[in-house]
Amino acid sequence: MEAQQPLPKVRKLTVCNKGSRRCTGSGYITLPVISITGKWLEEMGFRGGHTVDVTCEKHKLTITISPKQRFEL
Repeated sequence: MEAQQPLPKVRKLTVCNKGSRRCTGSGYITLPVISITGKWLEEMGFRGGHTVDVTCEKHKLTITISPKQRFEL
């Protein structure tokens, strides 16, 4: 059986733009969006339905599974 390669510690993602209509009368605007998808999320302990915390710092986002979940998974 072939040895499994360790997962990379850094993932490269692209920040995209998504158009959005605002009900406030400001019209059509674009907002940045980051989509994170992959089997590696499950391998890191993230499951569908988990609530996550996003800690925001200048040029840095840290995503962790919330210690308090809305429901038991």
